[in-house]
Amino acid sequence: MTETGREQRRLSLMREAINQFEGYQRTGEQSLLARAVPLLRAARAAAMEGGAPGLAAYHNNLAYALHEVAAATGDPAVQAVQAEAVDCHRAAVAAAGPADFDRPGYLLTLASGLCALYGFTRDAGLLREAVTAAEAAAGRGVEPSLAVQYAIAGDALGQLYRHDPERQRDPALLARVIGACREAASYADILEDPAVAAKRWGTLGSWLVERYERAGDAAALTEAIAAYRKALDGTAGDARLPVLANLANVLRLHFERTGDLDALGEAIAKGRAAVDGTWPGDPDLPRRASNL
Repeated sequence: MTETGREQRRLSLMREAINQFEGYQRTGEQSLLARAVPLLRAARAAAMEGGAPGLAAYHNNLAYALHEVAAATGDPAVQAVQAEAVDCHRAAVAAAGPADFDRPGYLLTLASGLCALYGFTRDAGLLREAVTAAEAAAGRGVEPSLAVQYAIAGDALGQLYRHDPERQRDPALLARVIGACREAASYADILEDPAVAAKRWGTLGSWLVERYERAGDAAALTEAIAAYRKALDGTAGDARLPVLANLANVLRLHFERTGDLDALGEAIAKGRAAVDGTWPGDPDLPRRASNL
């Protein structure tokens, strides 16, 4: 086949794959996704055979579709699908040069894929690789947003902190988690909608409480209160209830440390609001009522 013929075949396969995948995204029809994946595999194979420019994108597109397959199916082979997706992400990073505009995005999707695969294998080496990829990308591109970049890095670091036997509850690692989450929350305040920013502030608050409980760091507790207040400001409806409960708990911790009766009074008010807003059958109600 001539080079022109290979290029036409590659582009034709990719167009058809994208049509099928976009149809799946519109309708949720899994048969469309099932047709898109082999087309993406074939397009990638044709690109690799012909040394096509932009090869990283072919790897990445297949990886993205495989993640969708893993999320959409209860197939017992889902771990193998996740593993194939991670291999595609690795290939995308390898194919993207250091100056490639899309390289940070490829690194971040690799990090997310590695964390997802860890959920099946419990191989802590995947988390270490995820952290390396995420930290190599964070703050080094415009897509995805800086808030998302640091959030992915914080998630990978957090999983390493919680699960890696070699690094579990390492104070230095916890400081890196908090640093990434702080950046994610700060950028989200500028770049994301209020609900997304609120989620980032709530995540930061939970890690600051972790530092306070591990190290007795009073500054971390003060910052956690401020973070949860910002999370509450950006939250509406029933989503406010867990934030109210968390803010009540950190205010109670502040009272226990300082004897500040105003903090205790506010903790009671926030805890009561959380209980009053929780429907009777909610599994969180007993814990919230007990804390109140």
